[in-house]
Amino acid sequence: MKRLRVDAKWWLENSEKAVGTVVIVTVSKEERSVCVETWELANMPNPDATQTDPDPFIPEATRTGRGKIVGEDVTGAPLKISFKKTMLRDPDETLGEGDIVFDVEDFEEVAKMVWAGSKTRN
Repeated sequence: MKRLRVDAKWWLENSEKAVGTVVIVTVSKEERSVCVETWELANMPNPDATQTDPDPFIPEATRTGRGKIVGEDVTGAPLKISFKKTMLRDPDETLGEGDIVFDVEDFEEVAKMVWAGSKTRN
């Protein structure tokens, strides 16, 4: 997870805004867990603001959401993934486009699919 977070920050901070959201998914057989994190650029206070560089805010990669299921316990739901920051355009509501939201039932369904798939590989 630590390395994935470093990679998420790199993509957000070095893509010249071609990447608006990073989604990290980790699976642990030992914990029987699935974890999903969303990362985006957020304006943070600039501790180095000066008269020559007065910008009070700087963009910084920030975790904006986290949902996890361990066994039967779900935390962090609902988890929302911004359509606009993922697709880099406004959603077309006439096409049914909008933010992606994972509620408790969605996490439970994902976990069922993950564990069903892991049984066939053992």
